[in-house]
Amino acid sequence: MASLEFVVKVGEQQLIQPETPTPYETKYLSNIDDQAGLRNHIPFVHFYRGRARDRCDPVPIIRQALSRTLVHYYPLAGRIRNTEKGKLVVECTGEGVVFREADADVTIKQLQQQSGGLGLMPPFLRRHVSVMRAGGGGCEIS
Repeated sequence: MASLEFVVKVGEQQLIQPETPTPYETKYLSNIDDQAGLRNHIPFVHFYRGRARDRCDPVPIIRQALSRTLVHYYPLAGRIRNTEKGKLVVECTGEGVVFREADADVTIKQLQQQSGGLGLMPPFLRRHVSVMRAGGGGCEIS
């Protein structure tokens, strides 16, 4: 099967902050979470099929939902830092998470037909929403 080629227009990166102020504090990672050998990253992408009758742009909805969610999971809106002793901590700063919108010139059906999704290899962005030409979209969290 031939490889699937499509164009993705990537928007500017922005920070999504918690909808309301969150506690400013430092949280230490547990000794299990702080092991250097376990400091890895596994990117993944979730795709969601849109309904034919829904032609609304999902990006503002996702942006607002993320902002509301960060109120309850506020450490995710902070920054990971090393202490002087090399221990990892999360500084709960409320700075926000990186968000970038992208429009893809492809349908989800075309992606499904691609053998094994080989056209969807890294590099990926941290939080990324793609809107498909015929409705639907994808949300990546990495």
